[in-house]
Amino acid sequence: MKKRGIALALTSAVVLLAAIAAVAGSPARAAGLCALYTSETHTSSSVTVTFHVNTAGCQVTLTSYQSTINGRTNEKFASGVFGVGDQTLTVPLTCGTDNQVDLFLGPVPPPYPDASTDLQALSITPECTPPPSVCTFTKGYYKNHSAAVTLYQAGLAPYFTLNQALAILAASPSKLAAGQGGALNLAQQVVTALLNKGKGATPSSAVTSAIASAVAGLNIVYTGNNVTSVTSSGIDVGGLTSIIEPFNSKTDCG
Repeated sequence: MKKRGIALALTSAVVLLAAIAAVAGSPARAAGLCALYTSETHTSSSVTVTFHVNTAGCQVTLTSYQSTINGRTNEKFASGVFGVGDQTLTVPLTCGTDNQVDLFLGPVPPPYPDASTDLQALSITPECTPPPSVCTFTKGYYKNHSAAVTLYQAGLAPYFTLNQALAILAASPSKLAAGQGGALNLAQQVVTALLNKGKGATPSSAVTSAIASAVAGLNIVYTGNNVTSVTSSGIDVGGLTSIIEPFNSKTDCG
């Protein structure tokens, strides 16, 4: 009977300790804090944390940083003293890497928060937003908008001057010898691609290589400000055109 009584006493003690632990971690305890974490939203460059303040004059701080072997790097803080109600704090994030985000009671560290003041810890790795693509113009646009040719002429170097580009775009197959229309179209696509590059569009390595091959294989004759002959040698005119033209028209600015 004595041993059984001891066992019952130990069991009761364990139950009592479990009950105390449950109360300590319950919402009732959390409600005793002057603020509670509610939610977070983030973009590629920042995180906004929403929290509810229970007691006026509550100071809350939000931090973001990257953990490294040397400790915290690129640490940013936002802090304030708030009145009762839903409140927010926002800090920057670094896209493409793991950001440790911490919401806690008190001022900007040091000292850093402990378990009694830490409201919420988060780990966020936002995706980097790709840079906006630069739309391109077709050869017809540049032919009819000489001001745009002048504006983006930096892309023509080292292959053509501004006047040569204007002459190529203005040229018509009907004014050239028979059979030169394909070579002229290739020359116009090359000029157009170079202007689009000057505008900020980025040609692929295949397009860049095709442009270089086309320039090397085209023989363009100028008379004054006019193109009077466009021939080719040692290049596949149709094949090169099929590589360069889609770059000019795929993201047409309209």
